[in-house]
Amino acid sequence: MLQQWESSYMEVRAKIEASGRDQRWEFNKNDLFKDTKHMAEICQNLYDVAQVIEEFKNIFGPELEAVTGDPKRIEEVLVRVGNLVKPLEDVTFDPFVDKHKSAWNNVMAQFNMDVKAIDNEANNFIDDSFRSLRSAEGAFDMLLKFKHIRSRAAINARLMQKFEDILKQFEKEVATMEDLFHDGTDVPALYKNHPPVAGSIFWERSLFHRMKHTIVRFLTMDEMMEGKEGVDAKEKYARIGREMWSYEKYKFARWVEESEPKLKQLIKRNLLIKPSHQPKEADTEGLEIKYVVDFDPKLGEIIAETRYMEQLGYLVPEQCRNVALQEEKYIKYVDGLQHMLDSYHNLLGSLDQAETELLQDHMRQLRRVIRPGSKLLNWSSLGISDFVQKSSAAIAKFESLVNQIKKNAKDINQRLVMIENANLFKAPAQKYPDTLPSCKEYFENVEQERAKDFEILARKYRAIGPLLTKMEGLVVHTNSGRSAKLSAYYSHWERKVFDSLNKLILNNLRKFELALRTDKPLFQVETLLAAPDVVLHPQANEVYKLTLQCVRDCVEGTKLFVRWMNSTCIETPPQKVEGEDEAFVFSFFSDISVNPVVIDFVQTIQNNIKEGSDSRGFDDDKLQYYYKTIDEIDLQPLVKDQECVRLHMGPLASSVKDNAKQWIACLGKILRDSAKESLFKIRDDLD
Repeated sequence: MLQQWESSYMEVRAKIEASGRDQRWEFNKNDLFKDTKHMAEICQNLYDVAQVIEEFKNIFGPELEAVTGDPKRIEEVLVRVGNLVKPLEDVTFDPFVDKHKSAWNNVMAQFNMDVKAIDNEANNFIDDSFRSLRSAEGAFDMLLKFKHIRSRAAINARLMQKFEDILKQFEKEVATMEDLFHDGTDVPALYKNHPPVAGSIFWERSLFHRMKHTIVRFLTMDEMMEGKEGVDAKEKYARIGREMWSYEKYKFARWVEESEPKLKQLIKRNLLIKPSHQPKEADTEGLEIKYVVDFDPKLGEIIAETRYMEQLGYLVPEQCRNVALQEEKYIKYVDGLQHMLDSYHNLLGSLDQAETELLQDHMRQLRRVIRPGSKLLNWSSLGISDFVQKSSAAIAKFESLVNQIKKNAKDINQRLVMIENANLFKAPAQKYPDTLPSCKEYFENVEQERAKDFEILARKYRAIGPLLTKMEGLVVHTNSGRSAKLSAYYSHWERKVFDSLNKLILNNLRKFELALRTDKPLFQVETLLAAPDVVLHPQANEVYKLTLQCVRDCVEGTKLFVRWMNSTCIETPPQKVEGEDEAFVFSFFSDISVNPVVIDFVQTIQNNIKEGSDSRGFDDDKLQYYYKTIDEIDLQPLVKDQECVRLHMGPLASSVKDNAKQWIACLGKILRDSAKESLFKIRDDLD
């Protein structure tokens, strides 16, 4: 606008002079244009300052930082660039006033000197940086950008001289790729999930494309590649490129040569194989492995190689391509077979020895269904899906049978656990606090409760036979209870019944024997005075007989558990024995009563009761002491615990006290009569 003022004035003046109508303009130009020219110069100076700042920032941007890798130094230069405007911002005069022109010129002169210094430092920085470039392609891109944007002329000229340094950096990068290629030729660094051969070609191509991508960019600038450095770079690139191409061709040709015959062999392998043919196959979680899926990893590798080779643009063999197209189908087959075998092995692993023997026929039928997978079918067969479905259905059917067998076995086990844990020596409930039942009352109650419990347990036992008959129906489809195929299974459960009854008797005898030896009494016995002796009621011998009879009844309770007939789960009927009135019943009592451990426990209890009975008496001296003083009798306890027996001393103490009083009365009467007689005699003598 300031410059337009003078030009507009001159245009109007010329028009006036040309028309000749008006008087010419004759004004003092210095007065008209001096201030505007000065202001225009100041504005031009400010514009130049802004342009310089912009040029510096265009150069020292993220592109140069990425190429040089020295952000700290670039930041320092940008700080200095920012400080260029501070003297202009801090002027204390109005630069648009003409009288301050000299002072303004001094400010601008200092600005230009600072700019020149930054130019020199920037050139030195660029020289240093291009001697150690991080990326030839990045530096090339930066130079192309600076070629088309406004920047400092001196710096831009210096940058345009750096194409030679870029080519040297490219040659270093090519040498690095060559070293990586030679070092990794035998063992290349593969991408995740890449097969060996195709993965090595992918690795080689990644190295090649890193060089190719850069040199293709360089070829767009002819003046850069026509020099000696450019020609050397192209030759070095071409040499290593040809070497990589030969490596790639060799890898592919060798893979084709090896994969075709190997693929034919792998496809013909059966679907399943027994682990004895594969010694490396380990059992999983302790399960016995009958079959494993025979899908060789090499077959999966060939499929993967084929897929990746096609991605690389190679024409793969037709057979490899056909197999690769069925990859999803093979994955589905392998998953289905593995799931089927897992179910099969887990099911077999859940069976115990008795169940395995019981289900031998069903397991044999199941093996017939699965066996074609290891004998007839291979990976090119059309009936793989049908085989998997048929095998899975057979396994599911067998699993249903196993579940029913286990459900019934669990029911039987629950009954046996109830038998094992039964308490056959239930003490009667206390009628009053701190009181115990009498000896007879205690044993009568124990016998009554035991009879009830044995009857309940016997019913539990008798229900086992029908459960086994039900299992017979599931396995062999008969309900006789005497199937020959279940003979071993019947014996298995009969043995478990015997073990449970044995534990029942031993556990109860052990607990009772321990109770007899503890200081906690089970029942009480009264002590009475039958002068001059102290006696127990009931007597010690009777307590011994009651205790021993209780123990014998405990063992004899197993007579309610009738044995099964041989190879059946049917109770043996009573047998008539010649010379005997009562029929003989085959029960578990015959086996349990001769168990040495049971006999030892009974003998131990018998000995403990005997020793206890012998120790339950009173010292004669102590009893004589009771006769002498009633007061001391009152100090004696009325109850005494002797092992499992509580002696009730109340009646004895009362009898002793009464007896002592009678003696005192009798002696007193004698003394009185004697004294009276003596007095009468003295009186007679005095008379």
